[in-house]
Amino acid sequence: MIIKPKVRGSGARLADYLLNSKKNDHAELVETRGFHAPTLKGSFGLVEAMAEKTRCEQPFYHVSFRLAPGEVLAPEQWQACAGRLEEKLELESQPRAVVMHTQKGEQHMHVVWSRIDGQNFRAVNLFKDWPRCQETARELERELGLKQVRDRKPVRELAAPTFSEDQQARRKGQRLKEKREAIRSAWEQSEDGKSFSAALKDSGFMLAKGDKRDFVAVDERGSLYTIGKRTTGATAAQVRVKLHDLDPEKIPTIEAAREIQQQAAQKRQEQQEQAKLEHQDSVAAFKKHQLKEHEARDEKMKAAQHEAEPVLPAGTEARAMERSAGKGLRVATGIAGGVTEKLVDCVAGLLDFFAGPTPRKVTPEEYLKSAEARREYLAQKAAERARNKALDNMRQDIREKNNLAMTDVRSLSRDDLENIKAHGDAYVVALIEAREKELSRGLGGRERER
Repeated sequence: MIIKPKVRGSGARLADYLLNSKKNDHAELVETRGFHAPTLKGSFGLVEAMAEKTRCEQPFYHVSFRLAPGEVLAPEQWQACAGRLEEKLELESQPRAVVMHTQKGEQHMHVVWSRIDGQNFRAVNLFKDWPRCQETARELERELGLKQVRDRKPVRELAAPTFSEDQQARRKGQRLKEKREAIRSAWEQSEDGKSFSAALKDSGFMLAKGDKRDFVAVDERGSLYTIGKRTTGATAAQVRVKLHDLDPEKIPTIEAAREIQQQAAQKRQEQQEQAKLEHQDSVAAFKKHQLKEHEARDEKMKAAQHEAEPVLPAGTEARAMERSAGKGLRVATGIAGGVTEKLVDCVAGLLDFFAGPTPRKVTPEEYLKSAEARREYLAQKAAERARNKALDNMRQDIREKNNLAMTDVRSLSRDDLENIKAHGDAYVVALIEAREKELSRGLGGRERER
């Protein structure tokens, strides 16, 4: 059994890697313990937020468990392996996530522990974790009857990059450490030359013939990386033995590999540009559809307003039109004398534009917990202010025996409009009286002293 530990940062990228089903035949989230978010990415985000208070840049302890080819464990045995290592490292009280990967028909397990102690707000000490992992692997091999797998060197034991590799990465703005780790990971997870070449291709490299070395890796920007002890931990002889199944005639030269990588990069760029154009077209089509809907709604509103043309008393046309300037269409009401159907007809037309039931009122608890509830609360307050202003204008119009402004009627709530439709002018009078009573109150809702 191979137990490979590593401390990591970037919880979002780690969650995407663990749940990636494209690279693996199957990826399954088996367990989440101690996290307080519904998704793995959200849980890792909360851990990173806590880590900011501890100045810990790598708050995740990621361990992979792999078996020798052909060996199989039951689900409870995999869980026992994770629990044994957890005891060795004293991580029983830390949140953890367990993910099972199936790759080419064989399973391996990933376990991620949070390194942040939520009670003391400090990072957990993982002193000498590598020897403990190897000790646990040997114990599990003996207890479960597994084949002993030779320990592999950790990343820190690999030789440092050469000066030319370092300068190459600086010129092209690349992260040399990540490149070397990708090559080493491809080497470790492969069994022969074909699988190694395929793993390199998945990481953006291409295997090529070297000028001075037997094999080199060429990345998407044409940078060269030797396949040897500095990148894989294997000697030149070991590299030749492992890659003996490759046909030398089918391995491209460095120049050919660079050309192939350049063409692939150009093709990816064209695909990205095409996808960007398609996205822009879809956005434009959506905006055009929205514009048509708004135009249709405006036409319907104009038709309703046209049906509710103002009925003006004789001799007051000029004065009424002058008062309606800037306030929109005015609607006749029978409050001044005789009930008229104009107001009821206008309200019936306006009710067609209210979609759904009356919006619910947001409670203080909801306001504190949800951003959506806060937006609804602010929208309610804005609607209440508009309604109160409309009632003040209507009170003034009725006092001066003028027709009501359409803009004021439109600012009423749906419940107000339905009651006006049902009860006519009587409900308008009740609304105005309620508003006058409200205005007569002082601060705190008490009646002003008379």
